[in-house]
Amino acid sequence: MMMHTMMMKPMMAHTPTTTAMDALFEHVMGDIVCAATHGCGANAAYVRGGGRVEPARALRDARAEETSRGYLITATAPGVRAADVEATVETDSRANAVLRVKVRGKKYELGSLPAKYLDAAVAPKASLIDGVLRVAILKKMPMTYDIPVSADEDMDDDEDDDTSAITLRVPGFGARDITVTLSKPEDALSVTGQSKLGFGEFSKTFKNLPAALESKHISATCAHGVLTIKMADPDKITPLEIMVSGVAVSEDAFKDKVVLLLRAVPGTSADKIKCTLGADRVLNIEATTTHSRSSIAISVPRDVDYSTIQAVCVDGVFTIVAERDADANKSHSVHIEVSGEHIAALSEPPAHAEKQLPAAPTVAAKTTMPTTTMESPSKTTNDNDGVTIE
Repeated sequence: MMMHTMMMKPMMAHTPTTTAMDALFEHVMGDIVCAATHGCGANAAYVRGGGRVEPARALRDARAEETSRGYLITATAPGVRAADVEATVETDSRANAVLRVKVRGKKYELGSLPAKYLDAAVAPKASLIDGVLRVAILKKMPMTYDIPVSADEDMDDDEDDDTSAITLRVPGFGARDITVTLSKPEDALSVTGQSKLGFGEFSKTFKNLPAALESKHISATCAHGVLTIKMADPDKITPLEIMVSGVAVSEDAFKDKVVLLLRAVPGTSADKIKCTLGADRVLNIEATTTHSRSSIAISVPRDVDYSTIQAVCVDGVFTIVAERDADANKSHSVHIEVSGEHIAALSEPPAHAEKQLPAAPTVAAKTTMPTTTMESPSKTTNDNDGVTIE
């Protein structure tokens, strides 16, 4: 038997390069950080010389949950303490609320909420415990207001420019058969009817009403099979007559003002122009000359201070300007305390909360759960063709 002898070469010692050491260190530290921060090694940073290890993104996995009591927003925040977090709810002039969170100087936006549903009387709660940030924001208690239905056909017979009307044809129904309710903060008007003469039943809901609309702005009457609901404009203003000046002004006088109208009117002097502002914030302008007569109507934006409207007609040019309302576009901010001990939750309202809710002065108020849809009537005496909204 022949023996083969294999010569083993001595292994040379290999010293890793600096780059290889850095890669190895980063790999090992990444695993350590991952274990320490619940699996976020891919998003973590390390400090080679020692010190605190912080995640690259402090807040992740944000989610919002809506319940009948409010909104619960959660996000993971590994390695972050409650003392490192600042939270605020900011509401703009368009009734949009945004939850903003600042963690160690870095800002995050955790979503938008409908401001009209938020209960401004109760401060939001927040907590950061075991790496989980929770923000609880309560909703307003839902309220419904019953609108009396009158059988008097002459009720509020005078038509106003600032009043809108809903007309329903309901033959076989009297005022005693119909219920009209206003739901807040849903801003919805529900109309239901059940005929005592055997003409069936019906239900209709009108949504997206003005947020400022209250029960005192609504009246209802049912006569001769026609239901009429009138709603006064809650944002109506006092009508004004705008004086038209014929004195030239400098360009600086109109600086930083909103130009509502700029029109050439050759042959027309200031005393020939009449300008009035209606309760519905509409400017009605009439110009009269020896040869013609013309008129125009323009709406004044909500963010304009109507009391500052100026009208000037000089050298055949008619100009209307106004200042912006300083409070119209202001945002409202609410600071939220972040607790490191007590978990933020949507707690139930106290037993006496219902008594603290404001009630309409002339109608009864009652709490209900919010209603988003109306059931279809089993039998109806009117259809879409019988609805008129003016």
